[in-house]
Amino acid sequence: MRLCKFKNYACLLIVGLLCTNTNIAQRSNCSNALSLVKTDSLYNFMQELIGKKEVIINGNPQLIKSRYAFHSGNALAATYLANTCASYGFTIRNIDYSSTGRNVIAEKVGSQFPNKSIMLCAHYDCVGGTNSNFQGADDNASGCAALLEAARVLRNIDFPYTIQLAFWDEEEAGLIGSKAFPSGGSGLPELLTVINLDMIAWDGNKDSLAMIHATPSVPLSLDFADRLHHVIGKHKLPLKSFVKNPGEPNTDHQSFWNRDIPAIGLTEDYDNDFSPNWHRFSDSIENIHIPYFVNMSKLAIMALCEFAQEGLTGLPKLVSGKEFEIYPNPIDHHFCIKSENLNVFNKLQISNLTGEILFEAKDLSQGKNYFILPENFAPGLYFVSLFGSNQHCVTKKIVVNK
Repeated sequence: MRLCKFKNYACLLIVGLLCTNTNIAQRSNCSNALSLVKTDSLYNFMQELIGKKEVIINGNPQLIKSRYAFHSGNALAATYLANTCASYGFTIRNIDYSSTGRNVIAEKVGSQFPNKSIMLCAHYDCVGGTNSNFQGADDNASGCAALLEAARVLRNIDFPYTIQLAFWDEEEAGLIGSKAFPSGGSGLPELLTVINLDMIAWDGNKDSLAMIHATPSVPLSLDFADRLHHVIGKHKLPLKSFVKNPGEPNTDHQSFWNRDIPAIGLTEDYDNDFSPNWHRFSDSIENIHIPYFVNMSKLAIMALCEFAQEGLTGLPKLVSGKEFEIYPNPIDHHFCIKSENLNVFNKLQISNLTGEILFEAKDLSQGKNYFILPENFAPGLYFVSLFGSNQHCVTKKIVVNK
């Protein structure tokens, strides 16, 4: 009898160790991927997309002179995107949805949940004309370059969920490519969430603001937006975030909101720092802000990596707040934390809506649950996050009245 109990205990211990080691390996993989994201690589991808550097197609060097939907360079760009992702081991779906439109979908099949996917997407077409060579550097070679960098740095990581890198055609003509993509069926995996990139390389006022677009019509969209906000702090990216709710509808995440898929958009600041080069010949590689472009790309790639590790399972842990309560809420000068598992957390942080950490306490493991806010805390909405030793995090929103 004791032997049986010992065997059962040993089995549980082994399973626990395996799960712990798997979680540590997953976190390590994403951190390692972040270190692999390189400025030179992103810049090179953009140069190739805008026709500043030759690409090799079928053994021949060529220039992508334009990505305008009805320019010959548009089809060349689609082939370049497909070939580049294939060179990193991704399976390619070329979806010709009309005589002029072609979507390119690069897939890395999940090891545990191959029929469920996390999608990172961007449109590859740009404005212009059949006889004009617009670069479309920010709009949207920037988003496409980030996807190509994701393919490069994530190629050797095993993900439980399928990753899809989707390059949409004819966004500039009315989101045609993303509207044409089927949300299920045809052998395609179910989309758990979509992260859309559209213009991530302009930061004219140098405030490093990342705008995250969500919609109240699809509640999980807001949950994924909160998770994206959390990724910035977790990986110490030099960005601030603002969740725009409801978000901008005139880009490809809208196509998925219309189908109740919890998409989010990641863009530069559309409201207060919109690029003066938008849809102009001056949208060139000379007029982008490279450090900001690199950091936005890192954010997108880290979100893809972590979401593909956790799927929907990470959502309740991050945003539900079920593991602890805050009272009073709204609060004035002080608050208390109530949790049956308070001793598993070793750090508390309070951040504002742009991701800036304003308050931190590190003695929760000793049972402290009463906190006094600094005098300079302004009234408003904030995030309270509790962190465990394994970087497990739970977050809840609070309102400060004082």
